[in-house]
Amino acid sequence: DELAGMGTKELYFSGGGEPFMHPDILPVLKHAKALSLECCVNTNFTLVNEKVVKQLVEMPLDALTVSVWAATPQTYTLTHPNKDEAAFYRIKDTLKMLNALKTGGRPFIKIYNVISNLNYREVEAMVDFAAETGSEAVEFTVVDTIPGATDKLVLGPDERREILAQCERIQKKKTKVQVLNLEHFTRRLSDAGADQAEDRELVLDV
Repeated sequence: DELAGMGTKELYFSGGGEPFMHPDILPVLKHAKALSLECCVNTNFTLVNEKVVKQLVEMPLDALTVSVWAATPQTYTLTHPNKDEAAFYRIKDTLKMLNALKTGGRPFIKIYNVISNLNYREVEAMVDFAAETGSEAVEFTVVDTIPGATDKLVLGPDERREILAQCERIQKKKTKVQVLNLEHFTRRLSDAGADQAEDRELVLDV
């Protein structure tokens, strides 16, 4: 209410946890929509079921960014060690249902994929996944690692070359799916600091 009173136009629900774990997330979203606020939720989509889908469509929610990180159930379990292959199929089926039920293009669905050496072979297939589920867009980002903890996920030179080749094919492919910020993604793969998952070209002297 305070944000709406100050003239806020858009709310983005995200953070270090899953928004749909919050017991009041749906009432909060409904209230925000009643205040004419544009709402987007960043989610792993594992807690979204048919009942939730119908409420999201009814609002309607404006946009969902769905973190999948895979195009196959096998890779999904690699990138989500606490999940099983059945979770991947549930996400896929629920996305299809949501996109089939919604009207007026809302919520807009973006499939978000963090690319590491666990899933780099599926970049092209991730675009196909978005198309198969009826989603509007897909976006890729290079994994940001923590030295001594997650640096084993860093993309090597051969892996980056393979991804760049896939990106070239994606650019030539006819698809209704919007591939967002592909130029920035490919630039990061070609960056001088890519071996350390760094983005040196964006470091500015002030």
